[in-house]
Formats: sequence, C-alpha cells, structure tokens
Amino acid sequence: SARFHREVGNCVCHPAPAPLNQQGAGTAFIVGSIFTGNKADGGDGGAVNVTGASETFIDDTAFLGNRANNFGGGLHHSGSGLELADATFKGNISDFNGGGFYFEDLDAVLDSCEFEGNWSGFHGGGGFSNGGSPQISSCTFDENVAVGRGGALVFSLCAPSVQKSVFARNH
Repeated sequence: SARFHREVGNCVCHPAPAPLNQQGAGTAFIVGSIFTGNKADGGDGGAVNVTGASETFIDDTAFLGNRANNFGGGLHHSGSGLELADATFKGNISDFNGGGFYFEDLDAVLDSCEFEGNWSGFHGGGGFSNGGSPQISSCTFDENVAVGRGGALVFSLCAPSVQKSVFARNH
C-alpha cells in the first residue's frame, strides 16, 4: 500500500467543504493553522476528517465555527494515533455526536487544549470518544453544550485518562 506524508502549516482555511480529508495510511502534520467556518454536509469532520491514517500530529491550531452533519464538528479522527497540543476548538457544531471532536477506536493524546462553546445535537458537546484510550491533560472545557449527555465529554467503550484539566459551565 502507498504511504504518504502530508503537512499543513501556517494556513487559514475559510469556508469550504471539509478542507482536509485524509484517508488511508500515512502521516499528517497540521501546525499553526486556523480552520474557520467549514462544513461537512452529510459527512464527518467539519474542518478535518482523518480515517485510517497511521499518525496525525496537530499543534498550535484553531478550529473555529466549523460544522458536521454527522460526527465531529471540528475534527473527526478514526485511525491509530493522534497527538493534539495547544489547539483551540471554539463554536463548532455537530448535528450528531462530538461538537468539538469525535474519535473512533483511537489512542489520542490531548495536551493543553481549549474547548469552548461547542455544541452537539446528541452527546458530547466538547467531544466524544468511542473506543481506544484517550489521554487528556491540562485541557479546559468551558460552556460546551450537548442536547443529550455529556456537555463537556462522552467516553464510550474506552479507557480514558483525564488529568489536570478544568471543566466549567458545560451543559
């Protein structure tokens, strides 16, 4: 199978249908970027959708006001690894699960991230992790809303670790 290496850096992605959609094995680096006002009509990951990638690294990146009709208003990721550091998820919307993010069968590491004012039509206003072993450290979840359960987060069928994080005014 072909492997690839994708880098996105210092860019601003304005309204577009899911500007980054990576499928298959490979490595993606997203650094110093802003994804704002993007929409995945009938799909996952309003700004970024990653499926089957071996590793994804996201650093110093903002997901602002993106929307997905299904999973992950800002980010949808199903693959084997994700490292997310110093990222901001603000005002993202998912009509289904995971306003800020949706992870599926993923061992994700989140460090020093902010989740504020994200909204989910069902569960996990800030985020939803289904399977895997997410590790969350030094993150803030503030004013996220889910119509169903988990204004801040929902963990389903996974073994999460949450340390040194702040949860405030989530509904």
